Amino acid sequence: MRLQRFLRYVTEHAVEHPGRPIKEIQVAMAVFDKEASFDPRLDPIVRVEAGRLRLRLLEYYAEAGDRETIVIEIPQGRYVPNFRVLDKTRRRNGSGDAEDPASRRLYLKGRYFWGKRTAADLAKAAEYFRRALAVNSGYARAYLGLADCYAILGTFGFVPPGGAYPKAKAAALAALKIDPRLTDAHATLATLSALYEWDRAGAEVGFRQAIDIEPGYAFAHQMYGVALLGWRRPEEGLAALKTAEQLEPLAPMIETQLAAGLYVTGDHAQAEEACQTALELEPNFWPAHYFQALICEQECRYEEAVQELEKAIEFSAGNPQTIGSLAHAYASAGERGEACRLLQDLESRQSRGGYVPPFVMALVRASLFEKDAAFESLKKAHHEQSPYVGLWLTTEPRLKFLRSDRRFAEIVAQAGFLD
Repeated sequence: MRLQRFLRYVTEHAVEHPGRPIKEIQVAMAVFDKEASFDPRLDPIVRVEAGRLRLRLLEYYAEAGDRETIVIEIPQGRYVPNFRVLDKTRRRNGSGDAEDPASRRLYLKGRYFWGKRTAADLAKAAEYFRRALAVNSGYARAYLGLADCYAILGTFGFVPPGGAYPKAKAAALAALKIDPRLTDAHATLATLSALYEWDRAGAEVGFRQAIDIEPGYAFAHQMYGVALLGWRRPEEGLAALKTAEQLEPLAPMIETQLAAGLYVTGDHAQAEEACQTALELEPNFWPAHYFQALICEQECRYEEAVQELEKAIEFSAGNPQTIGSLAHAYASAGERGEACRLLQDLESRQSRGGYVPPFVMALVRASLFEKDAAFESLKKAHHEQSPYVGLWLTTEPRLKFLRSDRRFAEIVAQAGFLD
C-alpha cells in the first residue's frame, strides 16, 4: 500500500508539474506522513522505498506487465518518474537506442535473471538479451546486458577471464556505438579496464566519465569503489561504495561489495552488518553468504564460517571459489583432512575440463602451507590476467602467509598497476 501511495504521488506530480523536481522532504511529508522537521540524513526512508519501488516496477514489467506499452521508470537519484512510450514503429537513426515493446520486455527479463549471479541465471539472462537483439538489432541496452553477463562470468570465476572479458568488451563497444552517451556502457568498459586489462588510468577516466554523464548511476560508483579498493585507496573506495548504497539502498550486490571492502580493511563488525542487510533483501544471495563466512573465519568462528560457505556453495550451484574457501576455512580450523578432500575435488574438476581460478587454488595451497604450489598458482593467475589479482592480491587477509616471501613482491611488481 505504501509503495502504491508513493507511485501515485510522484506520477501525479510529474503530470501536474512537468519539469519540476521533487525534493526528498516533499515525498517524506506527502507519502510517509513525516513532519516538516524531517532530516533525510538521519532517516533514509524515502531513498529506501524509492529503491523498493524501482525494483517492483522492474519485476512488474518483466512479468505481469510485459504487454504494457507505457513504462514508468523512477530514475536513480531522482523521484520524478519517466514515462516511456514503447512503439514498435519507433526507430532512431545514428546515435541513440532503438527500442520496441518486445525487445524491452526481453531485456527486463534478462536483467532480472542477471541480478541473481548464478551461472544458470546468467545463461538465462544472456539468452533473453540475445532474443531482444533478434527482435531489434539496434537495441543498445541488450548489447550491454550481454556485456555485463560475460563480465560477471569472468569476475566470479565461472569461466576463464580470457574467454569472457574480450566478449564483454566487444558487446559494450557495440552498445556504445549505438548510443555514445549510454552511461552504463562507459561504466562497464571502465570495469573491464580495471579488472582485466589492469589499465588503472583508463579505468579511472572511464568511471569519472560515467559519473559525470549520470551522477546518480549507482553501478558506476559501485565498481569505481571496488577498483579503488584494489588500487589500495581504501578510504576513497569505501566512500564510493557508500555513495552507491545511498543511491540504491535495496541492491544486494552493492551491500555485499561494501561488506567486501570493510572485510579487507578489517572492519568486521560493519562488514557483517552489510552482509546481513544484503541477506535481508535476498536470503539466498550467495555472495553475501560467502563474505559472511570470510568474516567469521577471520574472527576464528570456524563453525559459522563452514555453515555460511555450505550455503554459498548450494546457492551458487558449486561456484569454485566457494568450494576453495570452504577448504581454506577447514584448514584454518585444523581440519586438514577435509581441506585436502575439497582440494582433490577441485583438482578433479580441472582434470575433467572444468575451470577453477588459479587464484582460488593459491588460497587453498596457502591454507595448507604449501608455499611453492601456492606461488605457482598465483603466477598462473597473473598470466591469465585474473580479476582476482586486481581485486585481492594486495588486500586479501588470507594471503598473509605468502606476503613475506620475495616471490610475492615479484608478482606485485609484475602487475605494475598495483604499485
